[in-house]
Amino acid sequence: MQFNRNTRKGMSMRKYMNIRSNDNYNQIIMASGSRGEDVENLQKMLVTIAEDYSSIPVVNITSNYDDMTRKAVTELQKIMGAEPTGNVNRALWNRIHILSSKKDVVKSREETSFDESSNVISEGSKGKMVNDLQKYLNMVSEKYPTIPKLLVDGVFGPKTKSAVLEFQKLFNLEQDGIVGQITWETLYNVSIGKKPPAIFD
Repeated sequence: MQFNRNTRKGMSMRKYMNIRSNDNYNQIIMASGSRGEDVENLQKMLVTIAEDYSSIPVVNITSNYDDMTRKAVTELQKIMGAEPTGNVNRALWNRIHILSSKKDVVKSREETSFDESSNVISEGSKGKMVNDLQKYLNMVSEKYPTIPKLLVDGVFGPKTKSAVLEFQKLFNLEQDGIVGQITWETLYNVSIGKKPPAIFD
C-alpha cells in the first residue's frame, strides 16, 4: 500500500479523533459541589442500584453532589473494579445508566407477569429490552472486541443476533442467539466486572 500525504493526513486525523473520543469518555462531568438535574438523576439511579449492593450507602435525593453521593459513587467504582475517585466521568455515567435501566426493566416485568419467558428476546424482538441488550453488548465489547458494536435502535436484527452469538461463545453459553435468563445474568455480571460462573479457565 502506497502512502501519500493525504493518506498520512487522514490517518493522523483518525488518530486525533480517537484520542479526542477517549478524552471525552474520561471527562469528569460530576464531582463534589456539582448541582442540578443531572445530579438528581444520578442519585435516583444510585438508590436503585443500591438495592442490589448493600455496601453502597443510600443517598438522599438533593440535587447536590454531597459527601454521601461521593461515597456511594466511590463504592460503586470499587465494585466495578474502577479507580475509586468518587467522580463521575462519561464512561461511569453510561454504566450507571445501563445498570439502573436494566434493573427497572426486570422489575417492571416481575410486576406485570410471573412468566419468566417474558424476559426472553430473540431475532425479531423490538422495544426497550432490546435497546438495553444492545447497550450492554456495546459496553462489554469495549473489553471483548470480537463482539461487534451495535446501533442502539431497539430492533433485534441479524447484527444483534451475531453479537449475542459471539457473547455466548466467549462465555461458554448455549449458542442459540436467544437472550434468556442465563444470558441476561451473564451479560449483567460481565458488564459490572464480575466473573460469571459460566466462564471456565
